[in-house]
Amino acid sequence: MKTYSIEKDSHRSGYYFKPFIGNKSLAFNAFFNDNCKYDIGNPDQLDINKLTGISFGYHHTNSIRIGWRYNKSTDKIELLPYIYLNGKRLTEDKCPVIMSISTNQTIYGMLSHGNNNYKILLYTRDSGHTEYKISTGSLSIPKIGYVLFPYFGGNINAPHKMSIDMEYKLNRDWYWNISIEKHIRLKLTYMKILKIRDVKTPQRGTPKSAGIDLFIPNDFPVTNLLPGGSILIPAGIKVSVPEGRVLIVHNKSGVAAKKNVIVGACVIDEDYQGEIHIDLKNIGPELVVLSPGDKITQMLCIDVNYVSVEEVESEFDLYGGVSTERGAGGFGSTGNK
Repeated sequence: MKTYSIEKDSHRSGYYFKPFIGNKSLAFNAFFNDNCKYDIGNPDQLDINKLTGISFGYHHTNSIRIGWRYNKSTDKIELLPYIYLNGKRLTEDKCPVIMSISTNQTIYGMLSHGNNNYKILLYTRDSGHTEYKISTGSLSIPKIGYVLFPYFGGNINAPHKMSIDMEYKLNRDWYWNISIEKHIRLKLTYMKILKIRDVKTPQRGTPKSAGIDLFIPNDFPVTNLLPGGSILIPAGIKVSVPEGRVLIVHNKSGVAAKKNVIVGACVIDEDYQGEIHIDLKNIGPELVVLSPGDKITQMLCIDVNYVSVEEVESEFDLYGGVSTERGAGGFGSTGNK
């Protein structure tokens, strides 16, 4: 990330704006250092500073930014929308504080204009996510816009040097553009794990491994898994599955290929709060010895879409009268080669 420093007695961080053409959304992450705390000693303490944002033409005409200020009483950085619509800045009753964070933590966000709305998404590990939306009506948006950078104060200058680490990404699509969402969410993805047995901490084999390896607890007895047999093994952990995701426990390719041991159905839902158990099956012709500390399986944390079920009365309602080349063919209907 780049460090944007606002020097003492200054407003700007050395950067004020950067032009762009045709973009509608901005994704960013930012880190407020401890020197972003300040004590002015008068009502200007609650004046709104600016973190980042995008303007469509001149920023005092139409723009959406994240405002921030330090609240001494709570020792928090307050984040709030800072918006201009048709040459007028929206008042704080329409742009309230939407998140409060501590210094020395990273905040992730997206700002956009689309479908006659300004939208903001903010996310931190500690606070989760919050969304803000306000109608803009039909705006005349010029092709050229600007990225806006950290700025202190309105009436006064910075009382001392302040530093904010930040990076951003522009996109031509608005708001929930999937490439932006994944860019942000990949940085956000983390998962709390509580060990409730003597077990090795789950880990990836390499930094780019998709799966997180699970191990047999050290207090689990050596077990012989007979051909055709199955066993339920405690993983020794509880997890807090990240919001909007599910854990799927999969085979380890080496265990499956070399030992003929595979995993039965194992889905850990977001709202499950118990210990994870692994259903292992021996599909080979020989006995397999399972020992404490063995790496036996891996879990994948993936996005889930909570679709609703709607019952219909006919196949026409189901498929809308559209026939596919495959139709009802299954179980090898497309051939072997």
